[in-house]
Amino acid sequence: MPKVERLHFDEANESYRISGRNKSIVLASNRPLLCNKGLKHKAPTWSLIEGTGSNMSVYDKILAALMKALE
Repeated sequence: MPKVERLHFDEANESYRISGRNKSIVLASNRPLLCNKGLKHKAPTWSLIEGTGSNMSVYDKILAALMKALE
């Protein structure tokens, strides 16, 4: 089971570290900014800050699971 921890959160940005067995990635988004402006239905922009995103299908599944958990 992957471990997720919130690294940074302010009114404009947030970042999360997702760790597996031997790898981890750090993702950042502008979701708090969109929520503060009342744009809850607009999709946030996610960026890979740390780690490698060589397998895009796994990256997309991680983003989908993270967004579902944050709702």
